[in-house]
Amino acid sequence: MSVKYFVLYFPEISDILMAVITMIYICTLSRPLLPKEKELLLSVLPDERRKKLQKKKQDADAALLAYAILAVKASPAPLSADAHGKPYFAENPNLCFSISHTPDAAAVGISDAPIGVDVEAANRHISDSVLRRICTEEEFARYKDAPIQNKITLWTLKESYGKYHGTGIALPLSAVSFPSLSPLTCSEKSVHLQSTVQGGFVCSAVSKHEEHFVSVTVQEIIREIQEKD
Repeated sequence: MSVKYFVLYFPEISDILMAVITMIYICTLSRPLLPKEKELLLSVLPDERRKKLQKKKQDADAALLAYAILAVKASPAPLSADAHGKPYFAENPNLCFSISHTPDAAAVGISDAPIGVDVEAANRHISDSVLRRICTEEEFARYKDAPIQNKITLWTLKESYGKYHGTGIALPLSAVSFPSLSPLTCSEKSVHLQSTVQGGFVCSAVSKHEEHFVSVTVQEIIREIQEKD
């Protein structure tokens, strides 16, 4: 069985400096990564990030894939790590990114402006109690009987919004509302929203600019790493 990924082409950093670009990479796994694949993906990461990923148990393959895609697709800006192990691009500190992973899927957003990305399984169960916690009263009334994929879309939009503002889970998910999912609308009018379904996963993004989605295979990512060596 082959491993299939959904990934976006990302231009060179010189192109980013000349244009407003927001790219989203969505990747799904159909089997565990092979040892040789892991070794190659780890090779493009800073030492501190490699050590953390090698110790990781939950979503380990998806997390590794996400950071490797970030390192490869933002090249030639090398991925570095600060004293706390947080990844950043030392040669281009203004380059923004957001990472999300869940069992068998990873999502990476790269932009020249703040961005938030989240990915979840399209059939993940969300209880009424959880839905009530993340929703405004109006949203709960609107979405409590909605199809599960709509609830997951709402969840990923809220998670992405928190990442976009750099607050993550510190921002109550009920602090922002999404009155409509078709078309996507947000209580904060200045943001750009997008959501897509790939390989049984919902990926949403919140940013300042229009996002672009494209698919690719893991073999292409590995080939890019090998070509850069």
